Amino acid sequence: MRLPEERQLIAEFGRRMTGDHLVVGTSGNLSIRAGDLLAVTPAGHAYDTLTPELVCVHRLDGSPVEGELAPTSELPFHQLLYAHTDAAAVVHTHSTAATVVSTLVEELPCIHYVLAVMGGPVRVAAYATFGSQELADNVVAAIEGRSGVLLANHGAITYGPTIAVAYDRARYLEWVAEVWLRAHSVPGFTPRILGEAEMAEVHAKIQGSYSLAGRPRMSREDPPTRTSSQEPPMPAADRAFPDGFVWGTATAAHQVEGGNWNNDWWAWEHTPGSGCAEPSGDACDHWHRWPQDLRLLADLGFGSYRFSLEWSRIEPEEGEFSTVALDHYLAMCAGCRELGLEPVVTFHHFTTPRWVAAAGGWAEAATADRFARFCARAAGHLGDAMARACTLNEPNVVATAGYLQGRFPPGARDADRRRRANETFAAAHAKAIAVIKEATSVPVGLTLAMSDNQAVAGGEAALAEHRAGWEDPYLEAARGDDFIGVQTYTRNRFGPRGMLDPEPGVPRTAMGYEFWPEALGAAIRRAAETTGAPVLVTENGIATDDDTQRVDFVRRALESVLDCLADGVDVRGYTYWSLLDNFEWAHGYRPAFGLVAVDRTTQVRTPKPSATWLGRIARANALPR
Repeated sequence: MRLPEERQLIAEFGRRMTGDHLVVGTSGNLSIRAGDLLAVTPAGHAYDTLTPELVCVHRLDGSPVEGELAPTSELPFHQLLYAHTDAAAVVHTHSTAATVVSTLVEELPCIHYVLAVMGGPVRVAAYATFGSQELADNVVAAIEGRSGVLLANHGAITYGPTIAVAYDRARYLEWVAEVWLRAHSVPGFTPRILGEAEMAEVHAKIQGSYSLAGRPRMSREDPPTRTSSQEPPMPAADRAFPDGFVWGTATAAHQVEGGNWNNDWWAWEHTPGSGCAEPSGDACDHWHRWPQDLRLLADLGFGSYRFSLEWSRIEPEEGEFSTVALDHYLAMCAGCRELGLEPVVTFHHFTTPRWVAAAGGWAEAATADRFARFCARAAGHLGDAMARACTLNEPNVVATAGYLQGRFPPGARDADRRRRANETFAAAHAKAIAVIKEATSVPVGLTLAMSDNQAVAGGEAALAEHRAGWEDPYLEAARGDDFIGVQTYTRNRFGPRGMLDPEPGVPRTAMGYEFWPEALGAAIRRAAETTGAPVLVTENGIATDDDTQRVDFVRRALESVLDCLADGVDVRGYTYWSLLDNFEWAHGYRPAFGLVAVDRTTQVRTPKPSATWLGRIARANALPR
């Protein structure tokens, strides 16, 4: 029988598809067809022979499609599976749990196959324990290589490290949806129902046009042994990163914690006319859910987590410090260490306590001393539980957007106040480095918003003027630091009259930026040349609802990092922004930067395909071509 949950799941699949067709087999089984041929779904008879009465297909509305997909003669199931598909990779799993699933087929929806056919000969790409991380890695490797993948595991499939299929229906349905999204992210295929001619082709190929000679037969009695010939080959041209290269993701306290009412941004969000799309509210509830978020990050394969301290929680009124808040961040550092993550702590990420804002904010020189006092107290409490410390996050954004452009608090449009804010931030950075180094032995630096800034004909003076107020004061302040944090998202062009609109014909991201991944390499080079400091990419990413676009963006950005390394630039690590889809300041929750989606109602986290893809690169410390 079909369960209500399955109907909802299928409907959700339909909403996410480019077309309007999905193939659904009997007893709640599901097949996704792409490319040349369909993966035939037996109704829970994974160990048996496949006969015509065991197979049928349905439309999204549940109505059956006329015609049979199964052969007229019986063949051993796994031989049949290999016979009728052109998938370039077959990932096969085997476990006793699958037998349990088969017996529950009338009560538990189960997916047998996802097929992404991209052409090429059939081969066995992996054999792994059901639900293992090894399986997840092999599956993602096949998909990333765009070679196609057929998953077959006698009743269920999963990309996750663990799953209790027979015991937790709700959990299983989550994994079903995740598998669909990951498979659908492979460029170049759209699920659809087979036409009559294609069905006939399936029949013809199964009836003998495909030779079974030399293909491994996998059965319950005789599971295959993994051999080197069965391993998915690693491309010889993989580009390796240096040993010790750090891979991570980042968040900021106000964007993910929730309930940070005591800072200037909370007040700004609730100010009429501020331009904010919506208030931050509960955000991602990271204040309470950070342990599961860290576990998720570690399971994905990353090695560091950059997060920020919320100054207004730690020092809610001038000179009054909260030990509870400090202990919270100390616990986060310890939690990172326990999971093998390096905690990279940012002391100021855009938000400032209301009492500091009321005293003049960053246009007031005394704020540098107030910030240094806060840093001394926080660093003294956290100590070497931190792995690295970032004094300020993109102070050039706060100074310009808040004091010149009126887009950030305090909403000023005053060139002189922007100049003073730049000066205060530079002084605050110097003071903060001194007090943090007194309390710890960790490397300390600042992070800077940088773009690939290019001058077109006649735009050289405008570009120089922009840099003088935007990044040069901070690059100068960072000379001699332990590292410079580069945070890059796009390219900007300058003409005789200033910054130009995005170039016609260049795609734009959800933020309106040019889609220009190679900007990262240009920013890295300028930061390294100007400061002489080692570079950490402390933010890089893209806001997009198309996860395939995210993978493309990051791949090209990483290629630019590798080019820098090949030219001798000292780049120490790469941090993707962001771990979670979160509160994107004045834009609210619309832009999706995260590797992990967050349900705004339930707070359920759902890793995107890009999360697994980048995690695999982090584990391998190499970028496959």
